[in-house]
Amino acid sequence: MADAGETASPPRDSTAGSERISSRAAGAVCSVLTFGITAAGNVPLNTELERAPVNTEAQRRSARQRFEVPWNRRDLARSVTSTGALAFLAIALASA
Repeated sequence: MADAGETASPPRDSTAGSERISSRAAGAVCSVLTFGITAAGNVPLNTELERAPVNTEAQRRSARQRFEVPWNRRDLARSVTSTGALAFLAIALASA
């Protein structure tokens, strides 16, 4: 029992704690995925594009055709994973 000068703390909600841990873990996974997609996907494509011959209009068009679709797919995946990381980490922060 609490003394007259002390206040009793409210009971802890164990679901809030596990939600915070799950949100942190999901946010961390999304962050790692974002980095992995960038390092393994977009950076090599950028390097390939940098080395591609682009002296003529036909060469520029060809390089863009080879590069654009794969890069945009990876960029979309990075956008989704980084947005997921932000959302999950915001949820973890809000439930703290």
